[in-house]
Amino acid sequence: MKGETMEDYIMFADGFLEETEKEFIYRFDERKMSSSSALEGLQTDLSKHKNGYACIDAYIDEYKMATLVYQKPDDKVIPLATYKKKKKKNNFLKEIALTACKSIAEQYQEKGYFVLPVPENFLVDANNELKFIYQANQQMPRTGFGFSQIEEHTKRLLLYILSDIPFDILISQKIIETTDDFLMQIAKANSFDDLIILLETNISDSQPMLKEKRQLEKVSVPRHKESFSKPLKYSFKLLGVVLSAVVITFAIAFFVFSKPSVNEYKDKINQQEIKITELQKENEKLAKEKASYKKEIDKNEKEMNNTIEQLKAALAQNKSLKEFIEKQGGKL
Repeated sequence: MKGETMEDYIMFADGFLEETEKEFIYRFDERKMSSSSALEGLQTDLSKHKNGYACIDAYIDEYKMATLVYQKPDDKVIPLATYKKKKKKNNFLKEIALTACKSIAEQYQEKGYFVLPVPENFLVDANNELKFIYQANQQMPRTGFGFSQIEEHTKRLLLYILSDIPFDILISQKIIETTDDFLMQIAKANSFDDLIILLETNISDSQPMLKEKRQLEKVSVPRHKESFSKPLKYSFKLLGVVLSAVVITFAIAFFVFSKPSVNEYKDKINQQEIKITELQKENEKLAKEKASYKKEIDKNEKEMNNTIEQLKAALAQNKSLKEFIEKQGGKL
């Protein structure tokens, strides 16, 4: 299927999304794939997922464009952004957020796929069911999103669904100001499991809760969880080793000034020396680990900044392309 009868097309991810009567067709430059085998096996895997449109064809066309053809449902669907404007009831949006989170987590954790976590990739049908179009493997383009940072990118999508914050603001800014407790919990969650539990608990809790007035808090836009959790963990552990050494030093002083017998004194000194030696080795080991994780933090920080710059450039490119298409009389 080539989808030659074009009814509508938009700038989408790293290429164009064309909508025909029965298909969604996504095309992007084949050079954006790191492997020519990236398209193999997409049809079978995508068609098995209930929240993803079935990929019925994947090939390189005569213009060197990677082409993915998705079967379009018979039911009418609307973009997530349009649905969000129409559905002001919070519970509807929380259900949508939960479905998005579960869908992204399932594909990533069980099959190793990256469901592109941008609003344009999601549609909602007449039954309030959320569907996604495009997901990538390691060799396919992801609009600058890091494959290993899928949880952090998912949080951005959830914050977009559950708030009035524009998605481009969530992408471009590292700090978002909010007084909403629930949004802060979403932003600070450490895993997909935490996010799903938060959403499910909030949806099931139908009892109104009195919330204390809080001063405006600054919430960090989601970052790679390993960048902070592991170094912090080892920093505290390192501090614990130092404190233990101090305690042992005082213990030695106690033994000296209490004037125990010579043999008893020697035994206790030997025991303490053994413990101090072990702690010194542990201290050196943890210091090396801390230095290693600092390098990881710097690397993730650089990757995050690169992602933000790429996405800013993509937004500017989208704007220019839309203006060009409008001048040409194309549909958007």
